[in-house]
Amino acid sequence: MVEPLELLARDDKWSLGCGDGTIFAPLAPLWLDMPGFWDGATMYQTEVAPLFTVAVLDEEGHELSLKLQSRRWTPAELTLEYRLSNGVTATEVRTVHPGGVFISEWRLRALRSARVQLVGWTAQPGGVAAALGAEWRGAIEIRRPAIDAGGRSTPVTVELSTPGAPSSWGAYVSSALPTQPRWALTQFPERWRGDGLPRELRTARDGSYGALVAAVHRACSVG
Repeated sequence: MVEPLELLARDDKWSLGCGDGTIFAPLAPLWLDMPGFWDGATMYQTEVAPLFTVAVLDEEGHELSLKLQSRRWTPAELTLEYRLSNGVTATEVRTVHPGGVFISEWRLRALRSARVQLVGWTAQPGGVAAALGAEWRGAIEIRRPAIDAGGRSTPVTVELSTPGAPSSWGAYVSSALPTQPRWALTQFPERWRGDGLPRELRTARDGSYGALVAAVHRACSVG
């Protein structure tokens, strides 16, 4: 029996929501075919953009290019199929959940064993990150300014996390906000070590720089 939501499946829609005022519904998305939610979202009449994207790296930390194969929408999720430059096939499922939770879930397939690095990263204007210390505390927490639909100041808190503890993480200040979800435009490639990021926060305490960039990384073995 066909699920009711499957009867609504299309390839020309992208809006997602969960009925509590949290929606992903950009009118003219620029980065729909890039992983994550870089086009931003609206939470209780406050627009927050960008949200985050996902970079895919090889075992040595070099970025792998993604070629979109298909995109499929239902009211519950947005599913994208990619072909990576190393031959791995990737499926990304994007969903929106109550409380302002935006999820990018990945499934990887390969004909031979491979090791892939998945890095979720964000760039937040005027962001200030809470100190993590030496231990991971479940998420990188970033406080940033925002304006609601009525022009009122509504500061928001953005949390970047992974299921379980990440393999590595890092956050740094940037003189300008990356306008594109391009890994090469951030500080992360030059700070990447053999096994990941340095697990450090180097941020301004007052958000005086142009942006704060933060990333969480998971190493994946593909069978």
